[in-house]
Amino acid sequence: MTVKVLHVSTSDLSGGAARAAYRLVCGLRDRGSSVGLLVSDRTGDDRDCFTPRRSFSERMALRCRLRLESWALNRYRHSPAYPWSSNLLPDSALLRSIHQFSPDLIHLHWIGGSHLPIPNLAGIDRPLVWTLHDMWPFTGGCHYTGDCPGFKSCCGSCPQLASESPYDLSRWVWLAKNRYWRNLNLTAVAPSRWMADQAKSSSLFSKSRVEVIPNGVDTAVYKPADRNFARDVFGLPRDGTFLLFGAVRACDDERKGYVELQRALGFLDRFDKNPELIVFGASGPGDSQDIPVPTRFVGHLNDDISLSLLYSACDVFVAPSRQEAFSLVILEALACGLPVVAFDGTGPRDLIDHLENGYLAQPISPEDLANGINWVLQDPQRYLALRSAARRKAEDEFSIDRVSQLHTDLYRSILTKA
Repeated sequence: MTVKVLHVSTSDLSGGAARAAYRLVCGLRDRGSSVGLLVSDRTGDDRDCFTPRRSFSERMALRCRLRLESWALNRYRHSPAYPWSSNLLPDSALLRSIHQFSPDLIHLHWIGGSHLPIPNLAGIDRPLVWTLHDMWPFTGGCHYTGDCPGFKSCCGSCPQLASESPYDLSRWVWLAKNRYWRNLNLTAVAPSRWMADQAKSSSLFSKSRVEVIPNGVDTAVYKPADRNFARDVFGLPRDGTFLLFGAVRACDDERKGYVELQRALGFLDRFDKNPELIVFGASGPGDSQDIPVPTRFVGHLNDDISLSLLYSACDVFVAPSRQEAFSLVILEALACGLPVVAFDGTGPRDLIDHLENGYLAQPISPEDLANGINWVLQDPQRYLALRSAARRKAEDEFSIDRVSQLHTDLYRSILTKA
């Protein structure tokens, strides 16, 4: 049974969610599936990736829609610390592109930034699968909630908007989702058990089918490389000790934990070779200058080979995010045989086996994060065992071939019941 699936994502390659979606598209295609990828921001040249075709009037309408949604958000005096999307106004060109592809099933990924408007989902007459790359599908507009429990009821008085009004923009977004999505033929795919629990506890997805299927990685690309060679590529001394941290907007996105990482570095033990910090996803420290260890910024790395070599060049990956649906960078690091230290409690718990391939620190404790880094680096023999376990974890549970098969099985089960 060949299933024709249209994947919908804001971008094909920009950001972790987009890269996860694109890898799945490639994995499904390699298994003989018929796939398409509909995006707004196309930077690659994949033959199966396309953007909506718009007339002049539709392009003008799109500009107006984006400006109106930006204006509505900017009316609030407080700029959200995390990304925030409303997606309230419909887009006829996007819906037309979906219908023209004529898929058996539509797989949604990250659709923030006004890519796929909330009302448009009600106009789709095909079964929907939605990978929850973050929490936006079941919130009133934020992509991560922090400590706010509003998504469990009906949002409003949004702390990220610094709003005290129960009928603020977050309530209107929630009401639109509740109105247009109540009759969707929807299956949610959570990449981690934590994200599945959040979806099930939400008011919008509490009655939806939620399956846990992780994101995947190409273990033939992300694999351990010769450390000396990898360090030579990045101009790093061969005898150094290097901690790695990286993300999109690594130093600017509060959720990614750069501040907590800086605090943790102050608790590090002194080794024979004092550790240095390597940061990708940023060209400089941003507003913060208080970094207690030598730090090198390598900027934005957009290709898999460079990222794989950087993981191989370093000794431990540190992921101090406060909340993560999954964490593709953790998976990539593990696939390259790099032990990972992260905060416990959210998505990384499914990736890191505590004291086997890394360390899960108490959330949100910079001191325990430092304890984890110290523990990984202290014993050379244990360190080698951690590296082997990291690679084995990626191969056994997260290979793109295995993840693609799990999705294929899900598609078939949905269409069989349709």
